[in-house]
Amino acid sequence: MFHNHEESIQSAIIRSRLPLLLEGETGTGKTTLARKVHESSGAKGKFVALNLSSFSSHLVESEVFGHLKGAFTGAIQDKKGAIALSENGTLFLDEIDSLSLNLQTKLLTFLDNGIYRPVGGDYERKVQTRLICASGKNLVELVRKGEMRKDFFFRIQSGITLKMYALRSRPESLNLFLHRWQEEEGVHFSKELREFYQRYDWPGNFRQLSSHLRLKKAVSSSAYLKLDDLDLKLLELDFSEREYINKVTSLSLEEVKKSYCQKIYREQGFNLQKSIDILKVSRNTLKKILSCDN
Repeated sequence: MFHNHEESIQSAIIRSRLPLLLEGETGTGKTTLARKVHESSGAKGKFVALNLSSFSSHLVESEVFGHLKGAFTGAIQDKKGAIALSENGTLFLDEIDSLSLNLQTKLLTFLDNGIYRPVGGDYERKVQTRLICASGKNLVELVRKGEMRKDFFFRIQSGITLKMYALRSRPESLNLFLHRWQEEEGVHFSKELREFYQRYDWPGNFRQLSSHLRLKKAVSSSAYLKLDDLDLKLLELDFSEREYINKVTSLSLEEVKKSYCQKIYREQGFNLQKSIDILKVSRNTLKKILSCDN
């Protein structure tokens, strides 16, 4: 978000029509930032966002460049692509790392001269739009692996590159977010709950935190929000190949409490006293929960 960057850089980003590359994990606010840049730029055209990974490989080209009637099976009428729809505005392409080498070549041509050709078209068209790309992967590594063209990489990062930091690495951002959310939603976090949120890793970053808070408020019978099983079950999120899966296991509250205490105990280097200080429980209680002999 803008508060992570110097004010002078913010102004330069907004005023320029240079390409913008946003790098960061899922949920760090890349789409939100891209939209803010567009809204603050004074551009007359639309903000058009396209997540490239959400389309099958044979449909991506049509979504980006558009197509003419009869270009392929199912093309029953002309379709404007994201480029045409964003004329004089901003085109935001999320997960640019999922673009095939072939489409990288075609998009590179557009980036160089603003000229593109719809699928099935026999003539070229010219459009002016600002391109903002986003990726959660290391693009340099993709170039090394041959999964991204070197010239395409240099072109999309030829303007301005912004790193979107993970929520867990910016505790000041988390605190600010929680403070603003309390004020906007008219709720108050208990000290225990706030400390829990500060210690949790938030693998889904701002998106996960926002979704969790909305759910917590919806199911709460009070404006005073305390730590409960809904929060503790965050610790039992399932992961597959390091990607966040939005589900929780069906554990009892006691099982989740034990898991949380074990997590804190491990993080503190198996130091019982440090764990007691964080968890604010008695020595006997924690020893019983951990079933340890310290």
